[in-house]
Amino acid sequence: MNTLQGKKIVLGITGSIAAYKAAVLTRGLIKKGAEVQIVITPAGKEFITPITLSALTSKPVVSEFFSQRDGTWHSHVDLGLWADAMVIAPATAATIGKMAHGVADNMLVTTYLSMKAPVFVAPAMDLDMFAHPSTQHNLDILRSYGNHIIEPASGELASHLVGKGRMEEPEKIIEVLEAFFARQQDLAGRKIVITAGPTYEKIDPVRFIGNYSSGKMGYALAEACASRGAEVVLVSGPVTLQTVHPNIQRIDVESAAEMHRAAADAFKDADAGILCAAVADFTPEQVADQKIKREKDDLVLRLKPTCDI
Repeated sequence: MNTLQGKKIVLGITGSIAAYKAAVLTRGLIKKGAEVQIVITPAGKEFITPITLSALTSKPVVSEFFSQRDGTWHSHVDLGLWADAMVIAPATAATIGKMAHGVADNMLVTTYLSMKAPVFVAPAMDLDMFAHPSTQHNLDILRSYGNHIIEPASGELASHLVGKGRMEEPEKIIEVLEAFFARQQDLAGRKIVITAGPTYEKIDPVRFIGNYSSGKMGYALAEACASRGAEVVLVSGPVTLQTVHPNIQRIDVESAAEMHRAAADAFKDADAGILCAAVADFTPEQVADQKIKREKDDLVLRLKPTCDI
């Protein structure tokens, strides 16, 4: 299975002597069926010409914010929405520092800051620069942002200092991308039911018993499962969150009883269920059909257990 077929890749190139490898990487990605759009820094053009890269991709190379003097400009936001992945190879210490701290002074870093897709970074510099605490600190920052750092230790996503600053070989970078996209679809053809958020148990038309659950965990799980190819049914209590992935079918409920019915119905033909909603344990025995007026005497509510989903 060719996991790069049809994938849209933004390839960022910076001012490193290893920039010549970007041509090999570009050719390899295209050979795998990917569509490549190159964004290069001004310094990167000192090491490899945009003409060479454009000939490989059949696309104009993006370098400046404005492409012509007539006001035509390149949209970093559109690139961020277009791509399935961004690969920055080679990534110099300067660019890594700018990415870590949001210094958007060129088109490449601006595109990175707008990127909605996963980002892969292949550092390229001499050993002393790579081993310097500031560089390692910046790489740790990028990791904390969810970026994937590709180092030449074993061709995999490395997480520790390996004592080498050279850029990983293009073939290995392609292998990392292939493995990543393969993992992303390991739930294809599966149906997963997820419950999320709180439930509200009505006392009267304006009052309820509930809890402070935000629903964030359930929604994050839903997005993760959908991104890996699953068809997700998200049964959600009252929250302010929104779903993003088109593979998520959201069913809004309010009470524990409604959540139980919706989850049980969806689970009939599901492969798995992840039940992380904060379901109320009790619900009022009786629900007033009008707002309960405030009286001098105490209000006593009789509660009964909810169904254990």
